[in-house]
Amino acid sequence: EVVARRLVTVVGPGGAGKTRLAVEVATALEAAGSPFERVHFVPLATCTGPQALADALQAPVEGLAGRRVLLLADNCEQL
Repeated sequence: EVVARRLVTVVGPGGAGKTRLAVEVATALEAAGSPFERVHFVPLATCTGPQALADALQAPVEGLAGRRVLLLADNCEQL
């Protein structure tokens, strides 16, 4: 289902293993020859506002227009 969707959200209480699940799925997709050209993990734990979010996303987003990319944004709930 991840490959067929534009957005997948994993929700649950803290410590439930959401990050680990997302990383495991991304790893399995890469091992299986996923259709994604790149996979990026973006930790947002230290983001405190819009500028910090923009800074965290800037590096992986540059140059990715028109490519199939799997972007794992972690700790979005705090923003």
